[in-house]
Order: sequence, then C-alpha cells, then structure tokens
Amino acid sequence: MSGRSAYYVEMIAKADMIGIHAAGSGQAVAPPGGRRPALGTNPIAFGLPSARGPVVFDMGTSAFMGTDLLYREWGSRCRTG
Repeated sequence: MSGRSAYYVEMIAKADMIGIHAAGSGQAVAPPGGRRPALGTNPIAFGLPSARGPVVFDMGTSAFMGTDLLYREWGSRCRTG
C-alpha cells in the first residue's frame, strides 16, 4: 500500500525538485469488458515545480483505488464503534 502519492511528490516539487513515485501490485482490476482481475492498480505519480506552483499528476489503472476503499472501510468502523 503506497498511500497517497500526490502528497509526497507535491512536497518534493515545492522543494524545487522533480518527484516520481511508482508501485506495482498484484492482479486486482478487471480490464474493460473483462470479468476477472488481470491488471494491478499500479499507481504512478509525478510532481514538477513550475513558476505557478507544483504540477502534480497521480493516477492508477482502476476507477477507484484500493487504498481509498480500505480507508473508507476503516473510517466507517471507527465511527460506528
């Protein structure tokens, strides 16, 4: 679990450097038209400095990130006791 990559690459870009973060994962996402997982979420993020502030690109191959699902599940358990 890599967490929210954009946060870290943005900090790097604010320090006037270029940040790149990538991670691989097991099969968790079905491709378009597929029924079974065949792809990993494989998140990747870039942070670049610019004259108008950091430019950040953060994405994965799934429509919803697995870490977001775990975070929301954990948060709902904490709220319900």
